[in-house]
Amino acid sequence: DSLVICQSKKFEWKISNQDKRMMCNNYEKWEANLRRQISKNITKLVDAYSIPKIIASAHPDNVGTKAGKLTHSINLGNQGASALNGNTVAGFEDMVLALIEVAREAGWMCGEGEIAGEGDSADPVILIPNSLAKYALKNLKELDRCCSDRNAMRTGLMGDMYGVRIMATQWLQPQNFGVAGVLAPVVMIDPNQVLHAFDVITNKWYEGKWEDYLVGEFVWDTHVFNPYGVIVAISKV
Repeated sequence: DSLVICQSKKFEWKISNQDKRMMCNNYEKWEANLRRQISKNITKLVDAYSIPKIIASAHPDNVGTKAGKLTHSINLGNQGASALNGNTVAGFEDMVLALIEVAREAGWMCGEGEIAGEGDSADPVILIPNSLAKYALKNLKELDRCCSDRNAMRTGLMGDMYGVRIMATQWLQPQNFGVAGVLAPVVMIDPNQVLHAFDVITNKWYEGKWEDYLVGEFVWDTHVFNPYGVIVAISKV
């Protein structure tokens, strides 16, 4: 029920008097844009830290070729010859179904006769490397042929697959494993079983002699309090 925040980062952005003159009457807009850019950079830094930590926290039952808390019979691939064929349309669908099956055995979804409880909750999400996005879209086009505004073929946006959100991220970078080929992790996460804290503890303008500085410090950390809330597959890309 608590999280110790260990990560912190200070930031400093300088604006010279010459910059101000160039802005003329658009200073407020430029300042707002500056804050947005800092926010984006903070998000990138946090993701680069949090996603690898989440992957490393997965329970041994939720990885490998003998995954599954109950059956130990589900193949999620490994960094060798048993990597999944997520780089094909059929292989991508099989990979998603394997992740969902491991999630069921870990107790993420309600079983027969059960009703979801009340309270704050978030739906599971599958994070895939950008290099597999095209195979996700091909599956979504096949599975959703309707003409709605959520159709992947019309919008180009990834959506739900078998009731689970699919999101592409740059933080699952492929690596070359020699004979095994180029592989990358695919991660299924239950956000309800991951704690994340973030706060900007200071954020102010500092006026110097010739320049102004936007200075501040933010802190964050991530903790998987239930290792069964993370599932990792290894796929060819």
